[in-house]
Amino acid sequence: MFNVLLVEEDMNYGKKLINKLAIKNKDFRLCGIVNNKKEIMYFLNNLEIDIILINLSFDDWKECIEMIKTEKYRNSVIIILNKKSEINNINKILKHYEFNYIIKSDNLNNDIENINSFLISKAITHISTKRKIEKKHIKEKIKKELNYLGYNLEYLGSKYLSETIYIIYITKDYSKYNLERDIYPLIAKNNGKSINNIKCNIKNATNIMYYDNEEEKIITYLKDYSSNRPKIKKIISAVLERIK
Repeated sequence: MFNVLLVEEDMNYGKKLINKLAIKNKDFRLCGIVNNKKEIMYFLNNLEIDIILINLSFDDWKECIEMIKTEKYRNSVIIILNKKSEINNINKILKHYEFNYIIKSDNLNNDIENINSFLISKAITHISTKRKIEKKHIKEKIKKELNYLGYNLEYLGSKYLSETIYIIYITKDYSKYNLERDIYPLIAKNNGKSINNIKCNIKNATNIMYYDNEEEKIITYLKDYSSNRPKIKKIISAVLERIK
């Protein structure tokens, strides 16, 4: 879902435009329709706006674009032009600034298709960025848990274990994996190592963690009161339980 702000002077055109865009694009959410500087700044200061549609006369959109010409809204503005000749004016004003525009046609459906193609592209980028942020967040949580448990994150085995837990996490089915058959081959391929190398490094890092750590802490974390050295799968399950 991404938020759209429409800067519009022709309310009749604007309403038709928004209604059809919402039908065409399920990720479309209108935050407001505005037509003056005060309203624009209110929305930009109080909401996370992903797309700004501008349909104004030349003099008006010139002032408007100067207000929002910041890094935050780079490549997030679509200007709806009344005629092709206005493109040169845009290029002079918006030098070195990424922008998008369509030429308003006599057929609203054509305008919708042109805008929607950009919205789809923007949505894909938006989702991709969001996933990258989520991926980084989960990886940091896994490292934090391993560090708390006593793993030295400088060891290769700790790194491989962290990667193992992340792969299992994103599969969403914790019960059906086999480390040596399903997971270690992926880690080995990603790091240019053998499966046995991955397995041995994880085992060594875990052994060091176990001997250097307080037994009570491990027992409490794993909820396992046996005196045996914990199995890798038990550690993985405990970490997954804490980060899900």
